[in-house]
Order: sequence, then structure tokens, then C-alpha cells
Amino acid sequence: MPWERSLKLASFYQLGALASLFAVTCWRWPAHAVAVLAAGLLMAANFWLLRVLTQRVFAAQRAQLIYALLLVFKLALVMALLAASVLHFGWHPLAVGAGMATLIPACYSPACTSRSPPRRASKTWNTINHG
Repeated sequence: MPWERSLKLASFYQLGALASLFAVTCWRWPAHAVAVLAAGLLMAANFWLLRVLTQRVFAAQRAQLIYALLLVFKLALVMALLAASVLHFGWHPLAVGAGMATLIPACYSPACTSRSPPRRASKTWNTINHG
């Protein structure tokens, strides 16, 4: 499917953004570099599991409910791990948030590097807005 390629690219871009942010954090904020790296890797694993389980939900015929329940369990587990990273390990919440945020530009990057031509506006849209 075409969206699979975009999700794979987003995974690679996220790891690249994480490596860049980790390098900057080691240089400017070394006490919190581990928190940035751990949260970023958690988000990378979360995104990978989301991609794999979603593919299985769409591909499976019998086990769709099981994979959908695994998606819900995965979400609860990620939330619990993020809470534990701040509450139990005492990592700075901004460092954890910065590591998690590496996923955001990674999700936009495949759209920016897409080779598909721009779509033309439909006649309905032009008629509504321009008379």
C-alpha cells in the first residue's frame, strides 16, 4: 500500500531527528540526554508497533479484534512507561517531551518529500468560492 512507504520514511526521519536532538542535548544539556534518548526510542518503538499492528488489522480477516485490542494495550503501555519515566526515574518532563516530539516533524517529512503531483481543485470548490 502507498501509505506504508510514508510510514517507513517517517520512522527513518524520526530516528534522524532523534539522533540530532540527542547530539545537541549531549552538548548543551548533558544531564538530561538519557531522558531525551529514552523517550525518543520509546516513541520510535511506539510508531513501529502502530504501523505493524495497523497493517495486521487491515490484512487480517479473523483476528482483527485481537490486533485492535493490542493497539489499545500498546497505548496504555506507552502511557504507563512515560509516566514511570517522569515519576519513577525522575527524568525532567521537558526532556521526555522533547524526545517524544521528534515524532512530529518526522510525520510531516514524508509529505514534504512526496513526488506526487499537486492535485487540481475540483469544479465544485471553484464554483463555491469564485461564483
